[in-house]
Amino acid sequence: MRALVTGVSGFAGSWLSALLTKKGYNVVGWSRRPPAFGAPTMVHRSVDVRDALQCQRAMKEASPDVVFHLAANANPRSCESDPDDAIRTNVEGTVNVFSAMPNGAVGVHVSTCHVYGSGHTDSIDESAATQASGVYARTKLAAEEWIVQSSLPIIRARAFHHTGPNQGPDFAVADWCSRVRMGKESIRVGNLDAIRDYSDVRDIVAGYLLLAECGNPGEVYNLCSGIGRSMHEILATVIGTRPIQVVVDDSRLRPLETQILVGNPGKAMAAGWRPHFTLADTLREMSGA
Repeated sequence: MRALVTGVSGFAGSWLSALLTKKGYNVVGWSRRPPAFGAPTMVHRSVDVRDALQCQRAMKEASPDVVFHLAANANPRSCESDPDDAIRTNVEGTVNVFSAMPNGAVGVHVSTCHVYGSGHTDSIDESAATQASGVYARTKLAAEEWIVQSSLPIIRARAFHHTGPNQGPDFAVADWCSRVRMGKESIRVGNLDAIRDYSDVRDIVAGYLLLAECGNPGEVYNLCSGIGRSMHEILATVIGTRPIQVVVDDSRLRPLETQILVGNPGKAMAAGWRPHFTLADTLREMSGA
């Protein structure tokens, strides 16, 4: 089986490529730069998903049986500052990739929990209304809407928050763990009252593979733990008993913050997905505890 992974140099893309090669797939990875870690046997191609002709040529060369589309501008601040590029990458890039997908192939589109938006107080299942706010969420939802209209054999995976080894310090939990691991005396934080649903990235990418093999094209699946934790609770787990000062940094407070974002993974679990990592174990691994 041949698999194509777009955005392979990203955090989840690197873990997915490693999993696919372990499972016996022949993997081609697209990104504008080579991945820092992942699958050493993977074939890497420098492809910009914003370029339709590049996608067509590289897709013909790869001739995949399954296409995992992870390439995106996933930084909300960057999307807000340059919405035109967010549209080109997140919407037009999705169109370019899946329009070039060969006949007989199946696609897995990696979307986001942020398409659900705010106003949800209970765990969110796939039937919940989408209320995307902010450029990032709106572009991801627009990409999903194109997929539905296209009628192509594509499964949509709405991933909730995930973390794990090798995640960059631009993300709050990874930054906290990195500072603990390095023995720093303080940690800067944003809104600790927000409630989030965190999973281990290795469980999430296993979900992408499970959906490619067992999911129903045309449908959407949440990938999440189903457990809501405040960021304060997660920070307390990371710090433990260490004497670390916590400093609130106003620059880390997001203007479009959704207070509660917790998913219901029942549909993915009915398809056979089973998470294997607890968040506490993941945080201990990341912080070097």
